[in-house]
Amino acid sequence: MNTPEHAAQPIIETERLVLIPPSLVKAEQLLHYLETNRAFHERWEPVREERYYTIPSVQELLDSQIRQVESFDALHFYLTHNGSDEILGKVSCSQIVPYPFYSTFVGYSLSHHHIHRGYMSEALRAVLGYGCTVRKLHRFEANIMPGNQASIHVALAAGFTYEGYSPDYLLIRGVWEGHEHYVYINSEWQDG
Repeated sequence: MNTPEHAAQPIIETERLVLIPPSLVKAEQLLHYLETNRAFHERWEPVREERYYTIPSVQELLDSQIRQVESFDALHFYLTHNGSDEILGKVSCSQIVPYPFYSTFVGYSLSHHHIHRGYMSEALRAVLGYGCTVRKLHRFEANIMPGNQASIHVALAAGFTYEGYSPDYLLIRGVWEGHEHYVYINSEWQDG
């Protein structure tokens, strides 16, 4: 882990990946990822206006993520290979709630060019490790549509357990979709 002392979030290196914070991502890099994977991801995401796929909108997104990281409200990691500018995917821990919950919502996505290689499981385990040991989080919740078997597999492989189902949970593609809740509990949590 390479962490400048003033940084709210580190660079995390795994066996095959480098997970970088939004402050190190260029809008052009992220736009390429979003455009390249637009059709692949759209069945699992809210409807996006065309403006979402522009440099100004992507820069606004990155700026918002940087503010969230700096205020310790979220973690956002973009997956790359060492020495590459290509974004392979992303993992976010959003809406971090400190004492007494120490909880967060986890979301992740991967480029369709890089599926079935174990990258997302590797990245998610690294983010969970950081969230547990450094950020002292206790509960990580991933909400996944029942048909998204790949995301369910990743959550289960990372140690999440099924907790329940909420009907009409999120507005996806104009339809209220139910989601299954998968939870990872930091069993070694200690205060301080």
